[in-house]
Amino acid sequence: MHGDPAQHYIGSVFYRSEAWAWPPGKISRFGDTPTSVVFTDSIPLAAFAAKLLGSVGIWPAHWQYFGLWMLACHGLQGWFAARLLQAMGVQAGWALVCGSIFFIAAPPLLLRAYGHEALMAHFLVLAALALGLARTPAQAGYPQGRPAWPWRAWIMYCAVAVLVHPYLALMVAMLGMAAAAHAWRTGAVSMRLLLQAAVAAAVLPGLAALAGYWVGQGERSAAGFGLYSANLLTWIDPMNWRAFSEQHQRMAPYIAEWSTLLPAQQQATAGQYEGFAYMGAGMLLLMAAALCWVGWQAGVGWLRGAQARATSSGAQAFPALPVGLWVATGVLALAAVSSTVTLGANTLLRVPLPDTVAALAGVFRASGRLVWPLTYLVMALTIASLARAAQMPLHGALPASRKATRRALAIAAVLLLGLATQLIDAQAKWGELRARFRLGPPGMATPLVDPQWPAWLARCPHMHMVSVQHDPAGWEAPALLAALHGARFTPAPTARAAVMTAEQRRALAMQLIRGGWAPGTLYLVHPSALGLMQQARLPVYMQARQVEGLWVVSERHCTDR
Repeated sequence: MHGDPAQHYIGSVFYRSEAWAWPPGKISRFGDTPTSVVFTDSIPLAAFAAKLLGSVGIWPAHWQYFGLWMLACHGLQGWFAARLLQAMGVQAGWALVCGSIFFIAAPPLLLRAYGHEALMAHFLVLAALALGLARTPAQAGYPQGRPAWPWRAWIMYCAVAVLVHPYLALMVAMLGMAAAAHAWRTGAVSMRLLLQAAVAAAVLPGLAALAGYWVGQGERSAAGFGLYSANLLTWIDPMNWRAFSEQHQRMAPYIAEWSTLLPAQQQATAGQYEGFAYMGAGMLLLMAAALCWVGWQAGVGWLRGAQARATSSGAQAFPALPVGLWVATGVLALAAVSSTVTLGANTLLRVPLPDTVAALAGVFRASGRLVWPLTYLVMALTIASLARAAQMPLHGALPASRKATRRALAIAAVLLLGLATQLIDAQAKWGELRARFRLGPPGMATPLVDPQWPAWLARCPHMHMVSVQHDPAGWEAPALLAALHGARFTPAPTARAAVMTAEQRRALAMQLIRGGWAPGTLYLVHPSALGLMQQARLPVYMQARQVEGLWVVSERHCTDR
């Protein structure tokens, strides 16, 4: 009942309280024109399941499913992190567990707990990376004897991503195309890729249509590409969260920073939280250790000669990754940086884009999110390089030798030290998140409980908030009330909706003042419009009254006691 989560939750309540329609993801009563669970960010996959359960009386419309979704995202994040590390050659159980915790507690994932529940499905990125590295039937998740190219799994991952969020669908699709190109180039598969492409072309657009990607009349492209970007310092910058919260009027008494060990850098734009990919002090420590280890072993191998260089553990420490995977994650990262390249508070380069390219970029204007695949690939590569080093024999020594055992224990200690550093680095943030989920964030709305509301909405099933502000504060409680009682609520703060300018909102308010009241409507006058509404002369069949702090203007028969 606050900010973005209110849009997601109330959109899901409208969706589940309506009858099934076509397409199945359509919402008819939230806004002036139809919208969908895609544009309320209500997670189509979860919304479909909840509506099906609700149709048999198991999941009431007012129940939220976002808590269960967030829990599932963390669990699946750990599972697929282990699969990714296994695909990179990590075998030891302790290393898989230790490595998975880095991903479960990754700051880019935790940032989305502030209100972007659909975007917490980072496990889809990890699943795609793991599948792209799978080289055997077992690694691909198939029983022995089945083909190594898992085209069904790729279709499934892409389908789930489409039903979760378009940004995640783009990332999974890019990683899938990179894996397919590598398989084609190496001759591993041929006709199966054509089959996968045909199935994907038939199934994925159909799923997008069912979810409601093309419902509504708003523009699919929006301004903001370059504003919501990734800073070149994003991996090492914990971001000044207090300054960000003040800038966006989201201060809370328990606000905390993402790092207690590293200083925050200034951002070049107010929207660069979208490209937040701080790895944590512990992960940065492991990256330094991995580079030192590989450099040391490469140096030892060089001193020992060509044969030693070919067999040295330094040469084997970093897993060999397909070039296409680096290309795909690199292209996504370049898009995340955007055409406005920034380093801290400085703008290094601004590349003007043609109108057509700018319009296409505006479809994914929050491009900073596209840095996640490269971030997770580097994190996995770092952990895998150290874990593999602990598994490898020393040159000229037996695997079970005392020296190899000491080295394995030393590397295990480094990993555990890195994990401890990671958790200590974020200890203040753990406290903030606990307080946030126990006490609630500031500005949380409380439901309207006056017993007159249901009868009023039964007589006049349209609730309209009169305001001269965009996304006016206080819309949440009336919108939830309308959703639960089968009424329409306008205007709705949904994504890609046609946005009215301040002049248009003021003109609409003036039109009402001059007598343009629609029948069957409860008008809620927002404080920003009270000054204008005081100029109104209500017709004799209209009346104004205050209920639970809200001024309600309506036909007399709507609100007669």
